[in-house]
Amino acid sequence: MASGLGHAFIALIEMEAELKNYLELTKQKAEERIDELSAIVRETTQTLNEWDSDTEESISELHRARDEQVS
Repeated sequence: MASGLGHAFIALIEMEAELKNYLELTKQKAEERIDELSAIVRETTQTLNEWDSDTEESISELHRARDEQVS
């Protein structure tokens, strides 16, 4: 369906500049998101390591208590 409006012509050099700007902004957003996700992964890894240590300590305490009661 024709709207009666003509096409806006743009020089290729202008189109290239606009595309480069768009891609740069997109790249920056992607890098920021990757940094955010990396921080979440580091925090999660640290929490899991602490949980593993706490679990090992609890199991050792249970074994010591069991050994004391058995002997």
